[in-house]
Amino acid sequence: MAVPGMYRRHAALLGLLLLASFSVSSVTSDSVGVSVSPKVLVDESELVVVRATQTGPFEEIKKAFLKAGVGGLLFFLAFPVLWANERREAKMWSLFSRAKDIVQKDVSVDKVDPEKEACLVHMQGMLSTSEQLRDALCNVSVSNCAKLSRKVEMYQWQESEETTERDTMTGGKEKVTTYSYNTDWSSSPVDSSSFQEMGYSNPAMPFQGDQQQAKEVNLGVFKLTERLISKLCRFTSLTPAELPPVLACAGRNFALQGDVYATQVQGAPQVGDIRLSFTKVPCSDASLVAVQHNNTFAPLTFKMKVSSEGRVVRGEGPAGGREPLLDAADDDLESSGTPGCCGLCSLVASAVESGEEIYELAEERTSALGMFAKAQKKQQLIHTLLQIGGFLLLFVGLDCMLSFVPALFRIIPLIGTWIQMFGHWLATFASFLLAGFFWCITVALAWLSMRPVKAAILLAAAALLVMAPTYLAAMQPATHY
Repeated sequence: MAVPGMYRRHAALLGLLLLASFSVSSVTSDSVGVSVSPKVLVDESELVVVRATQTGPFEEIKKAFLKAGVGGLLFFLAFPVLWANERREAKMWSLFSRAKDIVQKDVSVDKVDPEKEACLVHMQGMLSTSEQLRDALCNVSVSNCAKLSRKVEMYQWQESEETTERDTMTGGKEKVTTYSYNTDWSSSPVDSSSFQEMGYSNPAMPFQGDQQQAKEVNLGVFKLTERLISKLCRFTSLTPAELPPVLACAGRNFALQGDVYATQVQGAPQVGDIRLSFTKVPCSDASLVAVQHNNTFAPLTFKMKVSSEGRVVRGEGPAGGREPLLDAADDDLESSGTPGCCGLCSLVASAVESGEEIYELAEERTSALGMFAKAQKKQQLIHTLLQIGGFLLLFVGLDCMLSFVPALFRIIPLIGTWIQMFGHWLATFASFLLAGFFWCITVALAWLSMRPVKAAILLAAAALLVMAPTYLAAMQPATHY
């Protein structure tokens, strides 16, 4: 199922940050030099290739140093993520409260009421469009639909790898990587030239998936904006009447098998075979909460001011200057963010605080309260995920930095790796406690002015995380010699 753009941006940000944090631990010996030539074992019967490499203690220390540097960056980035996330939560909490007070419920979609101009409205009705969406490459078309999607998959060789590492007695590591090869369907081209083993070649993918979106979709007499249309994501299969029995795309012939077209008609698929399918988003019942602007809509953002009449205004000039404000509102996707101590902090904060708005569209008939409940649930999900992501950035960053010191003991033959192992356990435990401490402090300071009780509880939790280990250590009986 497609994800609305607002939530897709936050998911992308969270994914990038977590990918960066977890990929730190996968710094390979290739980046620091390999001490011996790799050993290669090939099992042709199982399509498996095994490569073994070794590194020395100084290469491992260098890897730990690089991880510590990246860990410092992750630790640094956690603070704007957490701070901006709590600011966003406070703003959205205020925005939802304001919106519930001013929304005009069950406004008719059959006529444009000038009295509702610049007001937050809730509407229910049937979507419609006069456009016919057509996939020009395959000559498939649908009517009265907001979107038409083509999914293309090719049967290709794919490489997977599994790596195991073990410490050597000299303080280095031996890494054994097993590459296996199998065939499967993939919607994106797989570059076989980068495979570790030759002989598994994929042909070029002649064409890929695509999506058509209607330029004009109506809710009664109102027109949805491009952003609202992009929120429509209830895809369904095409009807038999919309699917021709055979297709010719990019010089290849396809036969319909169920609701999927395939070049391979009988037997097992071969490398290079293609299958494709089509889905659509038909116009159906819909509900909307947005600011009415002429015969279309704009989002209600946190920065907008609302007059005593419940209309969106800029706060100056005739009618509060709301016309240019609303004309640009639909394009205002990003927040200015929290001012940071550097450009990177501001960039991260801006990404976290983007989409501070109420601009809701549901593909069903539902009440205004139901719309607000769904919007608040989505906001709570974003808030929780970013809180978890911020903690993981703190924890992984601290763990990478603190683990550098135990890595220095690898230069001691025989016992150096054991010392590092126990030292790493202590570093991980300390990283967890310190991550919890910094997380509580950052979130508490963000809420200190608005919710002092919540801030006090978090500060107490931070103090407990620091004092508990000290107290437990003091409770241990003293050892007398």
